[in-house]
Amino acid sequence: MPDKSVTNDLVQNIGRQIQISTDNTTIIFPDELRTSLRKFNLGTTVDLQSMTITIDADDNNNNHHHYQNNNNITTTTTTITNNNNDDVNTELVQQPTKQGSGIVKRYGGDLYFIYYGDGIALLFTKLSQGLLKLDSIEYYAVDKTYAAVSDRMLPFAITKSTTASQLVTEFDEPDEKGGGIKAGLDIWMRWTEFTKLIRSSSSSSSSSSSSSSSSSFASLSSSRAKEEKIQIGLEVQVNDKSWDTGAISKWKSITVFVS
Repeated sequence: MPDKSVTNDLVQNIGRQIQISTDNTTIIFPDELRTSLRKFNLGTTVDLQSMTITIDADDNNNNHHHYQNNNNITTTTTTITNNNNDDVNTELVQQPTKQGSGIVKRYGGDLYFIYYGDGIALLFTKLSQGLLKLDSIEYYAVDKTYAAVSDRMLPFAITKSTTASQLVTEFDEPDEKGGGIKAGLDIWMRWTEFTKLIRSSSSSSSSSSSSSSSSSFASLSSSRAKEEKIQIGLEVQVNDKSWDTGAISKWKSITVFVS
């Protein structure tokens, strides 16, 4: 049954900071987050020029052989007709279809790491120039774009078969809820102060492609307080618009966020 314990490796990294390399080409991860991503076979090599994420070479040599060549990208195209009635192929979107690979989308100063083949996305919000924090994690069970997330990735002992009523039974009534047939939206529920994450700050240096960047990040890490307390919120979208049947319906997407 679902519970509020923060045992999921990815959720334990909520609030951790990443750094953009000095040449603005890649991302420097703290060791803890990098390790967690690798545990779930999620790529950690980020190319900010091509805006793609691929499995790290070290990962491929570390019991991840079934993910080799994950830098293959599927390009979706469409054919349109111009004024001269010529067919023109227009590239719409680059979407990795293999597990572990992904793309990066930029929204202002924020970065959105999207792993379509794994049913998961991570939002990093800007703190200062070149420095961002993991602000939220999204999990998808039913979506036209994402593959269904694996149960092993899900937090709080939730599975893809968990229903809305089971969530309310275990987590109590949500602080906010909405949607429904009249609103034309799937039912959603939000617990704004769902649980609290308490962890010791790490002073270990991050993995980096350049020693200067690594040293900079290590200095930043060692200056943090020894203990961090982070309030976590939970939002669930139910795969149903009807309040009459919503209770027995399964969830559609889950977002864990810094509250």
